[in-house]
Amino acid sequence: MGTSVTTIINGLNGELARPVKATHTETLEEKNKFAHRALTVLERYASEENKHAANESLSHQGKAQANKTFATNQTVPALKWLQTEIERLQAKDHRYRTQFFTIHSGIAGAVERMLMYTYLWPKLDPLDQSARVTRFSQAAAHDQLVVLSAMLEHPLGPMVEAEIKERVLTQRAKRLTPRDYDNFEQTQILLEFLVMVREWIAQWLFNEIRVEIPVLRTNFGDDIADMFEHQTTGIPVEA
Repeated sequence: MGTSVTTIINGLNGELARPVKATHTETLEEKNKFAHRALTVLERYASEENKHAANESLSHQGKAQANKTFATNQTVPALKWLQTEIERLQAKDHRYRTQFFTIHSGIAGAVERMLMYTYLWPKLDPLDQSARVTRFSQAAAHDQLVVLSAMLEHPLGPMVEAEIKERVLTQRAKRLTPRDYDNFEQTQILLEFLVMVREWIAQWLFNEIRVEIPVLRTNFGDDIADMFEHQTTGIPVEA
């Protein structure tokens, strides 16, 4: 048995009552505003579905078609704001990630920068992985941007793994720009919530109501539509 609109409505109502650790009041208010906005659309659909169910002049197939028509023409377009808000938050998230996790040496000239790198690389190359992590952490703690960038721009690839880089630079961001990092975390809370809601609703619309993929692509974006195309055909969609 698949997901019904009632299940999603109950889930959203549950989200309204669920505390989220480290969520600011303003973030919680915005999250709840999003939930109420989605609930308004879904409750309208549920009302129409109940009308169709009570209409004895419609066959089972006729009721299903009426539900699909209403969802296609009314419900899905009324939820297009989900994709708009997700794209807005993704852009904000990307700006913060660029700020925190992109290191610039501070040396503008390419020749001068490369001379400094070629001076540092022979000193860094003999270090084993543990020592490299320690050196990278020390450089981050002391804002040694040239060392950080040299380690990340090594000709054979970054000298620390991506997970280490993110963990170390996260601590640096929290130290240098605590307010920006806090805003980044609040943005992630909202983004994760909206992505979850979009997928809940899209799965229901596609698998239960049989809304067509092009309609979902127009209103919910390529990621959602590509997921269903892969689900339908088994063929991965090329980027």
